[in-house]
Amino acid sequence: MASARELIDASPLSRLQIRVILLCTLVNMAEGYDILSMSLAILPITDDWGISGTQSGMLFSAGLIGMAVGSIALGPVGDRYGRRPLLIGSLVVITVGLLLSAASGDVTQLALARLLAGVGMGGIIPSSPIIVGEYAPARKRSTLIALFAIGIPLGGVLGGAGAAVLMSTYGWHSAFLLGAVVTAIMGGCGLFRNPRIAGLPRRQGNRVVAKEAGRTDFQDETDRSPGHG
Repeated sequence: MASARELIDASPLSRLQIRVILLCTLVNMAEGYDILSMSLAILPITDDWGISGTQSGMLFSAGLIGMAVGSIALGPVGDRYGRRPLLIGSLVVITVGLLLSAASGDVTQLALARLLAGVGMGGIIPSSPIIVGEYAPARKRSTLIALFAIGIPLGGVLGGAGAAVLMSTYGWHSAFLLGAVVTAIMGGCGLFRNPRIAGLPRRQGNRVVAKEAGRTDFQDETDRSPGHG
């Protein structure tokens, strides 16, 4: 008898799979904007605070360092507790980091806030593409992952246009506030729109997806593991 994974690969995309993949793409769009937000705000910040080129470099570097730390440190968390909890937790961290960025009063505070937001972004890097791969059938996996990857530049373009309008009226703080609002919405969607698979390990998630596709004729994957029958 086929496993749940094999039935997912053989079945059409279900509504649950479409929701999960669409959500991951939207999360990718939010991350694309969050990465760009510092670039959008740096000129108004420079005019406001009179910071040097070295300080500007520190602000950019803080986010990148955070991403590297988050990717390395949080990747194993997804392996142990599930990638969806990691994804939602990372979005919460990004939201807090962006809110703190908007509230920062000097370069040091903003650098620390960007470091925190970067850690959250680093948590998304190893989790969301794997979620798309796990919930996409094999025959469409490459196409769906490619569409998912478009989210980062698309989020940067759309978010950048919105931020430009906001900053012309409300200043550079609004660039970070926009990112915080969008990221918080993505986190809420991840938590409440797919409650059946939120926090499930991969094997249980596979069984849920297979059932959603109308396939119940699968062998429990634990029965195929060493030490089981």
